[in-house]
Formats: sequence, C-alpha cells, structure tokens
Amino acid sequence: MRLNSGAVSPLSGAYFRAAAEVSRALEDCPAWRELPGAYSRELDGGVDSIAAVELLRALLDEKRAGWEEALAVVAGCFTLRIPPSRAGAPIPIEALRALQMRDAGLVCTVNDRLCSRMWDAWPGDWLRIGESAVIRDEEADFTLLAAVLSSHVYCTKEELAGPLRALYTLDPARFTEIC
Repeated sequence: MRLNSGAVSPLSGAYFRAAAEVSRALEDCPAWRELPGAYSRELDGGVDSIAAVELLRALLDEKRAGWEEALAVVAGCFTLRIPPSRAGAPIPIEALRALQMRDAGLVCTVNDRLCSRMWDAWPGDWLRIGESAVIRDEEADFTLLAAVLSSHVYCTKEELAGPLRALYTLDPARFTEIC
C-alpha cells in the first residue's frame, strides 16, 4: 500500500516494479535464452536501471545461467537513452545493499569487471579508470551501470566526451549520438 501511495523511496519503488516486471517476463518466456526477442525495455539511466541488475540476478540465481550468458541476455533486453537534461544522482551502495544485498553484490561485480577491462586497455591510468568506474566513493552511477548492461546507448555528444568516454572508446559500435 505504501508503494502505491508513493511513500517509499524512488529506489525502493523502482526495485519492486523491476522485480515484478522481471518475474512476469520470465513467466511469459520460459525459454529464458530467447528473452531478448520477447522482452525489451528502454532505460533512462536513473533508478529504473535497477531492472537490468534484477534481471541479471534472476538469470544467475533462478535460471542458473552462467555469467557471460546472463550478461548477453540482459544486454539484449535493454537499451539506454540518456535524456539531454540528465540529472541522475548517484545511489549510495549501502542504500542498494539495504534494499537487496544480492543486487548490490552484482553491481560491485559489474564494476570490478569493468575496471579490470579498463585496466587491460589503459594499465596504470588510475584517473581514467576511477572516473569511469560504476562505483566511486561508495556511490553507484546508475547511468554508467545501465550503459555497461545495455546493448545500445543513445546519448549526447557531451556524454560521449564526458562520463561515457572510456566505454565509448572500448566499444564505439554500441553508442549513437543524439541531439
């Protein structure tokens, strides 16, 4: 009842909506490997990005998918369109941990794998890696998280030159500039 009245935090509301949506999607498509053809969603880089993490959790924990296979299915289901007036505030990782510990752990794992990939590309460039990490100062950048977990990212030239620069450099084919 509190969820419906808006008396919960935006993160909590987004999490419960995502959990219900992911559960429905998996029920509607029992052959979960085919989920990208049956379920798709556009994220805006805000708290709605928790949906990608929740789908990853469900695939790993409930469907017993392997990490790479689960990531491929998640990426096939989500695209990211960053609005020009992006104002997504970072989410304290402790807030996510208090809400859903497993999802917080997955965000940390996504961050670790991204940082490892950047380390391979730019060894010793701690500044670039730190600026492009999903988790900085114990806060998760959900826009960057959504960019990592989505198959395609639509964003402005400023985003490509700023926070998404490292990801764009690693995988430019996933990005489309919008005006």
